Amino acid sequence: MDQITVYLTQASGGLLVFLVLWAFRRRYGRAYLSLWALSFGALAAYAALQALAVWVRSRYGLGGGSWQMAGLAWLYGSAGLLQILALLAGVWCLARNRDRFPISGLALTAIAVASGLLLALIFVTEPDGHLPRLFLRSGTRYLLGGLALLVAAVLVLRRQGWRHFGRLVSGLALGLYSIELLGLGLLGLPLLWGQMPALLPPAVRLHGLFEVVMYPVLALGLVIWLMSDEQARLRQAESRLEAMGRTDAVTGLANADGLAEEVRGRQQEGLLAILGLDQFRLVNESRGMRAGDEVLGRVALHLRRALPEAWGLARLGGDQFAIVMPPGQASEAALERARAALAGAVGGHSGLLRASLGWARLSAPESLRTALGEASAALRQAKTEGGGRSLGHTASLQDSGTDWVLMAEEVEQAFESDAFSLYLQPIHRCRGEVVGFEALVRWQHPRHGLLAPGRFLPALQTLRQSQRLDVWVIQRAAQLLASMPGHPHWIAVNLGVETLLAPGTVDYLLAQVSRHGLPPSRLHLEVTEETALRSLEAGISVLSRLRAEGFSIAIDDFGTGYSSLSYLVQLPADSIKFDRQFLQDAADTPRARRLLTALVPLVRGLGLRAVAEGVETHQQSLLVGELGFDEEQGYIHGRPAPAEQVLALLAAKPSLRLVSAAPPGENPAAG
Repeated sequence: MDQITVYLTQASGGLLVFLVLWAFRRRYGRAYLSLWALSFGALAAYAALQALAVWVRSRYGLGGGSWQMAGLAWLYGSAGLLQILALLAGVWCLARNRDRFPISGLALTAIAVASGLLLALIFVTEPDGHLPRLFLRSGTRYLLGGLALLVAAVLVLRRQGWRHFGRLVSGLALGLYSIELLGLGLLGLPLLWGQMPALLPPAVRLHGLFEVVMYPVLALGLVIWLMSDEQARLRQAESRLEAMGRTDAVTGLANADGLAEEVRGRQQEGLLAILGLDQFRLVNESRGMRAGDEVLGRVALHLRRALPEAWGLARLGGDQFAIVMPPGQASEAALERARAALAGAVGGHSGLLRASLGWARLSAPESLRTALGEASAALRQAKTEGGGRSLGHTASLQDSGTDWVLMAEEVEQAFESDAFSLYLQPIHRCRGEVVGFEALVRWQHPRHGLLAPGRFLPALQTLRQSQRLDVWVIQRAAQLLASMPGHPHWIAVNLGVETLLAPGTVDYLLAQVSRHGLPPSRLHLEVTEETALRSLEAGISVLSRLRAEGFSIAIDDFGTGYSSLSYLVQLPADSIKFDRQFLQDAADTPRARRLLTALVPLVRGLGLRAVAEGVETHQQSLLVGELGFDEEQGYIHGRPAPAEQVLALLAAKPSLRLVSAAPPGENPAAG
């Protein structure tokens, strides 16, 4: 096999690996994939330029000291150095689990080009066959590359790399390659003194063959490492989400699911109490939700400190906390002491807030739902009697908790039997085509038939199951988008406050789009003003991270919450969805129309898209266009339809206006 054939084989292999890694980079978006793709692209360029140099030398008889050959030496030397630098940078990012390398790919290229130029110009005027020049142009790459790859091999293998097949293959390939390069570089050192070692020419020819074999092995190891790494990231995201689903985002305590898991692990009888803060809503109304969250945090901290470790503790939602007492310590007196000691935990609100407590017997783990219903009924009765007291469950209170127990059972059964379904409602450009869809949930209820969200979401929020439903919607929307790759449409999903503020939300969303090969821009995220501002600093931080990752953010139901213009500047968003009431009022009231006439240009002037909700008549659609809205959504363009029906219609005619009947009892305001 002559030199040109070897170099062209190297170039073909490097180009193939470059294309594979670039495809992975487009799917996963990892920094090390960009660097590896750059490395193998540089390898392909290096080998192709070496082949060109050999051909030019033999075809035109140019010597190594000519300016033409010096230029080619500069180009292939730069490509060879860039190949080593980018490979090392990618290995460093993956081994250290970093999202970016401190030096950009452009800067690495500049370093390689400058170094290649320096090595090409040294001894350029010397006659052909000048041995020191030959060493500087090729031998330095062997020595420096060998040392660098040896460091990379140690870096890869030192963290128990032998237990990770992809890392093991990559580390061994890097190690063998580094030894071969170092040996070749050391063998060529006598060139600096004008001596040609007898073993060098055959070693150089074998080096070309060695690289032809080694690079596919190295590429295979890197790809296996990549796949294992991505699977590990996905498992970690799912584990965090699972833990997130058992933890309350505001207080850090267990939520209802976490409480159920803890009770299952006890296998003991005891007492279950629900503690609630009297008049807590007044704190939220007068001081804002952030102040309310601070109070809840102080209450949770106080209960952690005041209750024995053997007692279970969880936040059920709102101002309610669940306490589980083991049999040996279960007593009404102990519960009363815990309730009475709470006054100091609410700080300056102690004059306003008192705690009430309802309790019931917990005979076995499987009776948790019944005990929760009984304790909740006792708590309501304690508050009805004036609050600031403890009350145990009695038979006379049984009926008041039955509906919630039944609802909890029906919700759990709905998740297990896949009774929820996803509907899609189209969103149009004003007087234009469909650009996307909003994902809406329906529940095929065993007793009440098909229910719109307004009929069941409040109950799910009370039962602390709304976050679980958000996760289901995200998964289903990602699956739908993956099933329609030929369409440019996006799907918008709504995030509740618990989902938005949960610690693993960003990682989970990234894992979902990565798993289905989607760009984040195809999954739009909608949050209401209240959700975004529930915990202002944390909400803005999460939304900023999501937007930086490529997700499009919409502020939904604008005009129903805080509606402060300052929030339009603070909130990281791409679009503002005006509540349907704006449009209804503008059609009837000149003052309301003037308000929209001022607000829509203001929103667009901030670089945000203005979206009109609740467009139900032809006159409203004309008004939306006149006011300058970018997009519109409403029954005139299409009612929510089952996702499968929407996909079938899109396959037949992508611009089709979608129409379907509303579920029984549904109205436009119900979503």
